Amino acid sequence: MEGTQKRSMLRSVVRSAVERKRISGAVFYVSSDDDSTDMISAYGDMEEESQYYIASINKLFVSSIILRFNEAKVLDLNGRISKYLPEDVISGLHMHKGKEYSALLPDRSTGRWEKGNGRAGGRPGSALADG
Repeated sequence: MEGTQKRSMLRSVVRSAVERKRISGAVFYVSSDDDSTDMISAYGDMEEESQYYIASINKLFVSSIILRFNEAKVLDLNGRISKYLPEDVISGLHMHKGKEYSALLPDRSTGRWEKGNGRAGGRPGSALADG
């Protein structure tokens, strides 16, 4: 199948998906390992370059990448998230009953939650964390 035929087919698939599923828009990207196919198509209120959230499938991709990094010793699953992400990214990540607990990320090696400054903290909802 020729490149223009492939693109036409992809546009048709995207249009059909939007119309049948009654969604506002979609972007499909198709590529092959050997680079023989590399196409993108958008329909509805989406553009090919639109940024969009890919919902629950994010969890699958992120967990797969994290486990591969752990296997390659690039990331430690028992380490603190603050070792890998800057404070401005972590801030506001975990809120509970109106309080900020982002600096109280679990340290799985000790089973305790600890503040970024090294002082022991409690789990959200515990007397230590609430006090």
